[in-house]
Amino acid sequence: MLPLLLFAALVLLQGNAAINQVTPSDATEATLAFLPGHTRTKADKPAVTQHTPRQTEVVSWERRDELSKSSEWEKDPAEATNEGKHDSTQTDRHDREARVGRLSSVSQENQQESSHHKHHGRSQQEQRAWRRSRRHLRKRHQRSPQDRSLGHHQQRLPLLHFSQPEYHLTLREDMPIHTSILTVGVEGASSSLTYHVSDSVNFAIDDAGVIYTLRQLDHESTGGHYTLKVTAEEQGDGWQWPKPAAKVNIQVTDAPEAPHFDSEHYQFTVSEFARTGSYVGTVRASDDDGDLDRYFLHGVELTEAQFSIDVESGVITLNEGPDGTRWEFHLQAGASDRQGHVALVPVSVYVLTSNPSYGHLVSVDQGNNGHHPAFLDCEDYDDIHVMENVTAGSPVLTVVATDEDSGPSGFIAYSLIHSFSSFAIQALNRQGKIATTRRLDRDEGDVEFLLTVVAKDGGSPPLQASCSFRVIVDDLNDNPPVFDQPRYEQTLATDHSLALPVLRVSASDRDAGRNAHLTYHLEGHPNHLEFFYLEPITGVLSLKRPLSDAMANTKIFEVRVRAVDGGTPPLWSTAPITVRVVSSGELPPSVSSQHPRQPAIPENTTENTDVVVLCARSNLPNAPNVYFTLLNGDTAETNADGTFALRQVPDHQAGLCGESNSISIFVATKNLDFETLQAYRLNLLIVNDRNVRLEQQVVVNILDVNDNAPLLQAWDGGILENTGSALITTIRAVDKDASPQFRQLRYSFDATAPHDVVSKFALKSNGELWSTRPLDREEESQYRVPIQVTDGVSGHSRVTTYWVTVQDLNDVPPVFDRSMGVYEVQLPENREVGKPTGIRLAVDDADEVNEFTFDIISGNEGRKFSIDETSRTIVVAAPLDYDYPVNDRNFTLRIRVSDGTNAPAITDAVVAVVNVNDQDPVFQRSNYSFVVTENTDCSIPLGQVSAMDPDLPLTINQDILYYLSEEDQTNFTIDSHSGHLSVRGCLDREATTHGTLTLHPRATDEGGKGHNAVPATVHVTILDLNDNYPYFVRPSQSYATVMENLEPHLVEPVVLQLGDLDTDEHGCPCSLEFHASTPTALRDRFTLTPLGRSRYRLSPSAVLDRERQKVYRLTFTARDREGVGGLRHLTVEVGDENDSPMTDGASTIRVYDYQGQFPAMVIGSVHVTDSDDHDRQDKTFQLEQSSGLEAATHFTVDLYTGDITMLRGTPAGTHTLTVTVHDSFREEVAVGVTTITVVELTQDALTQSGSLRLANISAKALLQQTAPGVVRTSLYDRLRKQIADIHQISEDEVDVFSLRDAPAGEGVDVRYSCHRSPLYSAARLNGLLLGRRQQVSAVLGVDIPLVDINLCLNEATSPCGGQSCQHTLRPNLTAPLVVSSASDSLVGVDVIDDYACSCGPLEPPPSVCYPGFCINGGECHVRITPSPAPVPTLSITARGVSS
Repeated sequence: MLPLLLFAALVLLQGNAAINQVTPSDATEATLAFLPGHTRTKADKPAVTQHTPRQTEVVSWERRDELSKSSEWEKDPAEATNEGKHDSTQTDRHDREARVGRLSSVSQENQQESSHHKHHGRSQQEQRAWRRSRRHLRKRHQRSPQDRSLGHHQQRLPLLHFSQPEYHLTLREDMPIHTSILTVGVEGASSSLTYHVSDSVNFAIDDAGVIYTLRQLDHESTGGHYTLKVTAEEQGDGWQWPKPAAKVNIQVTDAPEAPHFDSEHYQFTVSEFARTGSYVGTVRASDDDGDLDRYFLHGVELTEAQFSIDVESGVITLNEGPDGTRWEFHLQAGASDRQGHVALVPVSVYVLTSNPSYGHLVSVDQGNNGHHPAFLDCEDYDDIHVMENVTAGSPVLTVVATDEDSGPSGFIAYSLIHSFSSFAIQALNRQGKIATTRRLDRDEGDVEFLLTVVAKDGGSPPLQASCSFRVIVDDLNDNPPVFDQPRYEQTLATDHSLALPVLRVSASDRDAGRNAHLTYHLEGHPNHLEFFYLEPITGVLSLKRPLSDAMANTKIFEVRVRAVDGGTPPLWSTAPITVRVVSSGELPPSVSSQHPRQPAIPENTTENTDVVVLCARSNLPNAPNVYFTLLNGDTAETNADGTFALRQVPDHQAGLCGESNSISIFVATKNLDFETLQAYRLNLLIVNDRNVRLEQQVVVNILDVNDNAPLLQAWDGGILENTGSALITTIRAVDKDASPQFRQLRYSFDATAPHDVVSKFALKSNGELWSTRPLDREEESQYRVPIQVTDGVSGHSRVTTYWVTVQDLNDVPPVFDRSMGVYEVQLPENREVGKPTGIRLAVDDADEVNEFTFDIISGNEGRKFSIDETSRTIVVAAPLDYDYPVNDRNFTLRIRVSDGTNAPAITDAVVAVVNVNDQDPVFQRSNYSFVVTENTDCSIPLGQVSAMDPDLPLTINQDILYYLSEEDQTNFTIDSHSGHLSVRGCLDREATTHGTLTLHPRATDEGGKGHNAVPATVHVTILDLNDNYPYFVRPSQSYATVMENLEPHLVEPVVLQLGDLDTDEHGCPCSLEFHASTPTALRDRFTLTPLGRSRYRLSPSAVLDRERQKVYRLTFTARDREGVGGLRHLTVEVGDENDSPMTDGASTIRVYDYQGQFPAMVIGSVHVTDSDDHDRQDKTFQLEQSSGLEAATHFTVDLYTGDITMLRGTPAGTHTLTVTVHDSFREEVAVGVTTITVVELTQDALTQSGSLRLANISAKALLQQTAPGVVRTSLYDRLRKQIADIHQISEDEVDVFSLRDAPAGEGVDVRYSCHRSPLYSAARLNGLLLGRRQQVSAVLGVDIPLVDINLCLNEATSPCGGQSCQHTLRPNLTAPLVVSSASDSLVGVDVIDDYACSCGPLEPPPSVCYPGFCINGGECHVRITPSPAPVPTLSITARGVSS
């Protein structure tokens, strides 16, 4: 077990040494610590190692486990448990495999190292083979996916982490959805990442870390703040790190918003008898910004001025009553705010028609809608009670209307004539369920409502009835009592009599009934309460015990009165009472008399009417004066609205009080209404000259009078003609008087009723309107019936006009009108089933109520036609075919119409069927075959194909057009009239499949305008000629690889397989030999050996060296069995080995960071000089401390690939990275120095950039130095110099920041700017370069086909054609352009060209003229315009033509 324990400990600690950069002595010492009995000595102490700042950030596996546990807050507990189990299992397995792999690799390398010393005398070739086997063994252990994944985790930063722990940004709430708002970055990832965002309803994040919106942001509902948590997860099968998280705080600024309505569509109803100014409905809008301004109406129908709306409340009213011609109106209501934002909502107004309620039919044959609906229990619905404060949707009443009809005529729909925006009705199980639509509040005037329900049946025409009733809102005890004074104060003499009241307290309650019944209770200290008694009903406070003289001017009683109402549960309120005791000479005033004792006045009492006289004494000797004050309370009952007032007693009542003082209470304002308030409690304050006070309450009762006239609901009725005496309708009126004796209504005909009405109708006193004899519609179709209702009081008569319509009976037979209809037509045979024939039947009938039935009684063979009774037309019922002349050429249809009651009418209609082209042409043969010889039978006729038209006789011209598809026209032609086929040019058998071509001639009748035939099939067999020589079947693509530095007998040979496209009689067996032009030196390096069956072996004759020559191009002569031969070329690449020395190298990287917003990204790689091409796996790259802390802060170098990553936020400037490169195979070390220049590119530099296109070159080639090892020789550097020379500036002031390979290999699109102060404009850059394009092109040796890359400049290339075109530049911040050559890299901005087909703002001209501003012979003039300002104004006029 000891060796096994040592083995495991060594593996574990070597892994930790790799992570923590422990020296080998550290690992050995730690291993010894595992051994039993080992004691650590001074010799075991490891040497102290120096760590760079970057190295100190590396953490151990144990520390990573701690961090993993601390990150579990990001997960659901169950999720964390499951992930922990999975990750632990995966990690343990990968960890074991990686450690075993490393141990096996280390032990084998150690053995091989020792054997290397033993066999030092081996030959150079044997040593190379030994190194090769060693490297292959290392690759086998190091390149497995698990080990590479684990090793990559060990060398990178300790944990995944966001570049910022918290992000802050501010957005406007009106930002469009799907807008990118932020890119988050994660560092330390070795594979692809998946991001998640906590608020997945409003936001989303893609795999690049770009967060974008999914819904419209809302400032009002969120308080202007969103908080997101973004997590990242690394993909792959390896180690699963804890998910890092970052917080995103988004502040949303308010943006002006349009108002919004509380409904998407308003629907209102009004009676057809509504008058001008009648209420229609209310639209309500709100504005989250709080700046709602006004309402308005919008719509074409408003030209009739039918409706108007209150601009402040949204109440819609009628400008004119309905005129009976229209029953629906559709318009729009609008709301606007003070910012000018407008919202519109559709409004539909339906006029509720008062269709007549018909009397009983004499006979059921007179129609199937013979009964009108009836509310049998209508009288029982009156005075329905509903409790106030119930929620919307609470049931009020279920009404039932019955109809004796069956089927649709018995179906009943319910509606309310006016709902007062408080009620709604819904039909359910043939009942009308009335419910509230809002909370009713009796205290705010919702005392009672007069509702009218309409029941309409489903007959045609529909019949209806109405029922009117009153809904009374019952009181809920929701108001506490309110005292008429906030506190009560009184003075009391010591000799006050026990029989006299001290004062009266009074409270009122806004509730009604028992809820307003109050009782009073006295509360306070027992020593005070023992002196007083409070009468619970009247509120009169009196003494229970006499007062002593010692209390005078010293004793003050403090008690409280509680008023409790009679509700369940009861509500109460309290008021303080203060009584001051005075001497016996300071008695308060007293009331001596009141006239009358119980005052009562009718509710119609006029103003200035005296109600009651009050007499009072001062009770002071020598001071008889008394002063009266009427105390107005907080409720109407206590005179809050000033209904009553005080004045001097009139002369005729002066003697009522004798020597006492008097005052008169009179009606000051006309506010009396018995239906609202039945009694007033008036509180008077009476004061004498010693300011001793008395409060006296006077109750004035209000008497009901008949002051409300009855109201009639306008309605129409109807009766069927020839019907005997029948009930037409029951007329109901409503009287709002409270007393039943005032609601005794009587109905009668008005005096204006004509004699014709009085003689034919009867009106009972209960409102029933009857017909007295049968009526004839032909004599009179409508009667005006004026009806009067009265409650018996003069002036309370009301008159409403009712219209009684006499309904028609079907008693006239129908007749066909031949002059108005269409009865003869010609019909094409292809008329579709269901389509009209053109026959239109016109029927005359004097009756208005008719239900016609049409029949075809003869001539309809095959049932080819039917009659559409709705449109009264004949339609095609079955397909017609002219080719069957017996049945489908001419039809004489006999048609009958009947109204179901009278004799039917009969007429004939003629349909003549016309022939049409309705059949496809047909080829006479479906298959044709022809034979030609390749490359010989060129442009010769093949043969003829022929088709015929079944619609035409064969004896006449078929008028058929022949043609081929575009694909078939590649090799063949066809005569469009005769169908003769010909070969186009020569055919090549090898270009076909199995030597056969197939084409499909096509044919169309009517000279190409009619139907298409099913294409025929033509097979053309092509005979073979020996016109091809052999080619290489293997190796693929005529390309092979041979390893360098191997003796010929150790190299795996290349097998060459020949093939021939010709047939077997002309093809292989084939032969192969070096071409005669092959140099002798090349022949000496390779040997070609035949293997039989057209196969050859190619092997090197000498050891090959890739560094001497990488690729060999061998030329052979290949011949077929008939000796036809030609040249074939084979490319042989020499495989690379790591056998060349590595030396120091240098590279440059130029980064254009747009506004400092580039994310962390790879910008290039470390470069050292090495002739080997494929030895990267043997190298490691280590950033040196000499690069400095700033370089280590902003850049990272990948240990295995040498890729350089620039982190987000890297400042502008020049940064130098010194990287040590280790070649583990050759055991060599070199230094790579990379100079990185970071330039911050501004938005102005982008928008004011110039552009051009370089032809026949790639972006990578543009950066390649033409002189190896010499800087500034690339085409990129020379282009910068030419731009600098044009503008006479230095090269450092020229930023060529974008190189993009043009589409379709047209070259490279270049974008640049010149950062003088100010920046040169795009017009200057493009204009001057365009003028010197030829010169620059000659110096660079590259063609410049385009200056100013803007497709809008040329209509031929414009994406908008001849329309206006606007070009804008959009930088792609998530994916910068990276272009690399061997030693140089450019990281630029990926600029996307956007085009909009609209007019945009023009770029202003520069302030001065300069050479090249105008092109193509244009002139630039500067004109100084005089200005009152001290600085002159420049006016620039440019004339010229842009290119």
